[in-house]
Amino acid sequence: MAIHINKISILLTTLISISISQQTIANDPNVDKANVKNLVTPLMVSTIAKTEEFVKTNIITRLATVKENPNKDCLDTCKEVYEDAVDAMKKTLKSVDEGNYVEALVHVSAVGSFMGTCKDSIEEIHCDVNPEMTKFEDWSHGVISDATTKIASVAH
Repeated sequence: MAIHINKISILLTTLISISISQQTIANDPNVDKANVKNLVTPLMVSTIAKTEEFVKTNIITRLATVKENPNKDCLDTCKEVYEDAVDAMKKTLKSVDEGNYVEALVHVSAVGSFMGTCKDSIEEIHCDVNPEMTKFEDWSHGVISDATTKIASVAH
């Protein structure tokens, strides 16, 4: 229950920050939407593939061997939110493809929120974390931050 309330809180905070970003991003005529699309699309496609592979090879594999809590709870939460993140990435792709960058910004921000929920779960429940999870968390944060910056530059 606490994790779901946390997700709602993170999403509301994200939506508020998007609204503020929308008000402060300048209407720069030099920003090329086609270029942003060409950068974000392969980034999202590769991120979807890497996230799905990570869930399969790391999360699900560990879930099969871990029986005790709190580790099982953490892995269950991470599996759920990573799957939600993949869905949000697919929505980001669709919105970018349609040229709806404001909607894409909402979706990519949700990706970051979902990914962050796994890390929050690990910290709150005090789970054992393997180096692959830490590496994946760091990588995904950087990728989503990059995609958010690119989309925000044309979302007006």
